[in-house]
Amino acid sequence: MGCAASTDRAQPIKALSPSVAVAAAKNTVEDEECKVCLGGTADVANLFPKSRTSIKGVRTTLDSALNPLEALEELRKGNKRFLSGEKYHGAVTDNILMSLATDGQSPMAAVIGCADSRVPIEIVFDAQPGDLFVLRNAGNTCGCAEGSIVGSTEYCIGNLRTPLVLVMGHTKCGALAGATQLACGADPVCNDQESDSQSSGTSSQQTMLQSLLTSLEAPVQEAAQMLPQTAGLDEIAALAVRCNVFHTMRSLLKFSDLLREKVSRGTLQIHGAIYDISTGKVEFLGPLQELDDDMAKISAYIK
Repeated sequence: MGCAASTDRAQPIKALSPSVAVAAAKNTVEDEECKVCLGGTADVANLFPKSRTSIKGVRTTLDSALNPLEALEELRKGNKRFLSGEKYHGAVTDNILMSLATDGQSPMAAVIGCADSRVPIEIVFDAQPGDLFVLRNAGNTCGCAEGSIVGSTEYCIGNLRTPLVLVMGHTKCGALAGATQLACGADPVCNDQESDSQSSGTSSQQTMLQSLLTSLEAPVQEAAQMLPQTAGLDEIAALAVRCNVFHTMRSLLKFSDLLREKVSRGTLQIHGAIYDISTGKVEFLGPLQELDDDMAKISAYIK
């Protein structure tokens, strides 16, 4: 299947503005991988998702599965459409809903993201129903083998033929900010609870929120060790967002025999990304490699 939309389903799309074209051209790595040079009509057509040229105009089990790189390219193009303002997907029709209900789902990617309301994952990738298998919690974390994140990811990869897992953190993440404050001994959540307990005469107990923040301590420590001792909490938290993405990627493989097997066979790739809540841009960090490679990427970001 090609990337251009079929003539009977295509919607009018305006040419991208010069400012959008210049901004997109700066990301040379993404443009090379996507083979998109924004500016001309034919190039705009390359931003169309494969699902628009599928058998029924929406991804279902009737369509052939994508490989990991094809799925990643569709996510890149979806974010480019989102940034340009020229979204392709319109209203969800009765035919689309019926196709998904009758023919089943075949999502092109599983996205593990933060529950933050400022990170609307399907919108960010200009996706329609059936495109993405979305898993969310505070801090896009994977703390234990028994967690629903691992089991749900295994279902998506094993049962739905999905070739790509994208772990996506975001800037100004409240969960990582809280975890940083907790790890550095300045936790307002704990302090507030202690004050309430003292005033009410009851003993202080750890909340589930505090347990979650504690589980994020490892990426915070990684970030703190990579920064100068003079670094402030905001700097540590910002870097911890990136460290946490790689931490979650590694945890998925640590906890799942199925995911390890499919990655080793080359039928699955696990990639990382950061969503900038100020600009709407998704920065793709690349696939999971050895730990040294991951840390090298983070070190390059610091510099």
